[in-house]
Amino acid sequence: MKETSLAPLRDFFALRASCIRKYARNPRVLYFASGEDPRLLNEPHFLDDLYGSIVRQLDITSAHSLLEIGCACGFVSRGVAPHCKEYTGVDLVETSLKTARALNIPNAVFCQANAMALPFAEAGFDRVLCYNVLHNLPQAEMITEILREALRVLRPGGRLLVGFVPDADRHEALRQALARDAKMLNEKYGPMRNCLPMVLKCILILEKIHRKIKPGHIQFNPLPKEIFSTALQRADTEVYFDDIHNKHPQHGLRFNVICLKKELPNHE
Repeated sequence: MKETSLAPLRDFFALRASCIRKYARNPRVLYFASGEDPRLLNEPHFLDDLYGSIVRQLDITSAHSLLEIGCACGFVSRGVAPHCKEYTGVDLVETSLKTARALNIPNAVFCQANAMALPFAEAGFDRVLCYNVLHNLPQAEMITEILREALRVLRPGGRLLVGFVPDADRHEALRQALARDAKMLNEKYGPMRNCLPMVLKCILILEKIHRKIKPGHIQFNPLPKEIFSTALQRADTEVYFDDIHNKHPQHGLRFNVICLKKELPNHE
């Protein structure tokens, strides 16, 4: 990835990750560090619904190795890694990875890597996951390269899940939903800062003060499904689209992409 174009995004996540290690076992804090609203975790069964949907759509078993691209501070890792044999998380931000390692997940390893040039051999993983990542990227070409790399390291017979993608066909509805959801969460739970430890409340203030590090650098680029069809559809793949988890208020406005890599024919 081009370092210059990703620098503001990296700085945003590094700032949040740098202050949360002490609170790494708090899922609300990890959700906040991933750029999401931690108040959503107050909703009944939200967290179990989210993790359960990922496990089901990836069809993970205790025999599988799993690679997560863009693991950040480990919010998804903590809920998904226990369901597989070996978990590997990669991220561009080393500060985030230090927080993920502090979770001490027994079967997990975390390493810094460029998702457009993964440091893994071809066909090295049974499952590959990229959740709540690609719409943050500033260039469509980056998305295509990451998807190609994901397929490269996926074993024949394996499954790729790209999750929580804002749907370009529902752009206006998404814009309205974001405003509606913020209002709903404010009415039910008060301001976001009420859900966070004091040190993280300070981060919210810093993000407003420093123009170079602010939530605006979390891109919100709704993506067309055609990007995924074009990049992932090959002779040896099947691609289809599914909903995000049911408990999220933007269910129906975002989508998940599932890509199955077919087994190689046996010519013996």
